[in-house]
Order: sequence, then C-alpha cells, then structure tokens
Amino acid sequence: MKKNKLFFHNILKFIQCHLLDIECHDIFKGDIELKRSNVFLADGSPILLSRTGYTGEQGFEIFVPYDKVESIWNMILEAGSNEGVIPCGLAARDSVRAGAVLPLSGQDIGKWPFINNPWPFTLPLDENKNWTKDFTGRAALERVLREKKGPYTYAYCGFDPRKVTSPDHSTHPKVLLDDQEIGDVLTCVADVSIGRVDNVVYSIASPDKPEGFSPRGLVCGFVRVDRPLDAGTALVLADARRKIRVETVADIRPARTARKALGSL
Repeated sequence: MKKNKLFFHNILKFIQCHLLDIECHDIFKGDIELKRSNVFLADGSPILLSRTGYTGEQGFEIFVPYDKVESIWNMILEAGSNEGVIPCGLAARDSVRAGAVLPLSGQDIGKWPFINNPWPFTLPLDENKNWTKDFTGRAALERVLREKKGPYTYAYCGFDPRKVTSPDHSTHPKVLLDDQEIGDVLTCVADVSIGRVDNVVYSIASPDKPEGFSPRGLVCGFVRVDRPLDAGTALVLADARRKIRVETVADIRPARTARKALGSL
C-alpha cells in the first residue's frame, strides 16, 4: 500500500510539472521505488518490469527514471527494429482493450448505477452474488437491484470494421432494437486483429483459424441499454451518418495471450 501511494503521488507530481511548465527535478526528490530494482538495462539504468498493460495480450510495462525516458525509449526502438517494433499511440490501446472486453473508467464505467455489467471484478461480490463488504454507494446499487431497473451494460461485436462516432463527449450514438431506441453506445472501435468466417469470429492468434485467414477487422465495444438482453441479440447502432448491425456477445477477441505462460508463446 505504501509503495502504491508513493507511485501515484509521484505520477501526480509529474503531471503537475507539465501543467506548470517547470522542470521535473525541481519537484521530484526521488524516483519511483527503483532503488530496490533488480532489473537493469545494458547501460545500467534500473527499471521496474511488469507483465501488465491493458490489451488482453502478452506485453510488458516498463517503469523508468524520469531522466532516462527518452534514452530508454530510443534504446527499445533500436533493439527491436529487426523484429518490427514501432511506436503506437493510445488509439491502438483503445481498440485492443475493447476487443479484450476491458472497460475504460469514465467511459464504460461512469456516474450511473453500475451493477448490471459484464465485469464481475468491478464489485465486491462472491460467487453467489452476495456482497463481501460494505462500501459507499452500496445502498444505491441495492435499490437498483430491488426495483429491477437498469441500466445494463453489454459487450457487442459487429460484422465489418465500420464504426459509429460521437460529435462530442456529451452525446452518444444510439442503440436500436427493432427500430426502438433502447440506449446508447459507450465504446465503439475497430479491432483489426479479428474477423468473421462463416459467422464465426477468429483472431490472428486463434489456433483453429482458417487457412489464409486475413482479417479486415470488426467493430466492437460496449452499449448501455434500459433492459436485459440475451447474448446474440441483434442490435443496430446509429449516428448521424450511418447505421451498423451488431450483436451482443459474452466475449469478443478469442485466443488472447495475456494469461498464457511465457514459455508457451
């Protein structure tokens, strides 16, 4: 707990540096707990190497001293140049995290009563759906359950990579069921590593993918609706430009690698 507090305290100070346009070393009095690191790069730089991330796939996060960020970044690009390592932006993370059915706080998890959702890890519930502890907001969630009112959050997958978009953060594309509006779209991205063959979704990592499989990508994400829906329910997502067909699903991208042993990859 102490280390976590120190980490987030330093992150906040780092953001403060850039907002105030001042040098980081004027605020920082030390690095993130790198003194205890037992992992070092070839130039002697201490790092924290974590098998985490937010993609559902095999990967690592590297925590480095703030004054070594640029040199370590360039070192990684140079060392991985023959393996096709290239920089990518946050949008790439957004598409793969949605395909892995991972929510984004403030977007898929918000200020609405958050109880009917596909993420059992977001609330302190046991296998019998009983609370394991008390917390702020519990009474509000119990009232939603008692009155059997939504909203309900579901993952969905489409049939091609076309998306619907929002003109701003205050409005969302609509969700239609039999031409009736039942909710709105929370996340809508195209996961380019998946595709449908005979209506079965495969990924580039699927061991049973068809020979010559070359996905064009599929739209996917999360919707918030006012009623319970079964997996496989056909929906239409609509913005000012287009309407696209999707279906509710229990999972999106198959054969994800994040939880596989390193030796099996």
